[in-house]
Amino acid sequence: MAGIVGALGAVQIGIISAQQPPARQSYAQGGYTSGLGFADETGHEVAGVVHKNEYVIPEWLLKDPQVANIAQWLENRRMGAVASASNSNGYAEGGYTTHTTSVIAGAQDETNPALTQALHRLADIMEKIDREGLEAFLIADAQNGKKMHDAIKKYEELKNKSKQ
Repeated sequence: MAGIVGALGAVQIGIISAQQPPARQSYAQGGYTSGLGFADETGHEVAGVVHKNEYVIPEWLLKDPQVANIAQWLENRRMGAVASASNSNGYAEGGYTTHTTSVIAGAQDETNPALTQALHRLADIMEKIDREGLEAFLIADAQNGKKMHDAIKKYEELKNKSKQ
């Protein structure tokens, strides 16, 4: 009996040692972090290594809606969803950018916080509409009924022409 138990244990050890260890988390290509399951001396969960010439946005700062919007824009840019003026393909994989000397008109003036907030809100609404669509309603009255009738008539005419 002890021989069978020992053999089963050896088989299990063989199965375990044959398995590949999970791939290590890497942020070399950028992106949002997730924790590794242990905390550092500050009490925050460790996410990974930060390299030279990289920038980290602390969690407390990401709670500011304006900073969160900027971080989301940067993430979209990293993923290639936002094209740059100098590279229509974006910088999804990183790389050096060309130096530009043009200045946006009024960029050196103080920004209007209410306008900035309104633009961020508008961008959020437009992204939601793009993502979820927009529900529309038609008022059932004589004017719209005539427009629908005319549109259906025009559609039928086009459909019949395409059959010929």
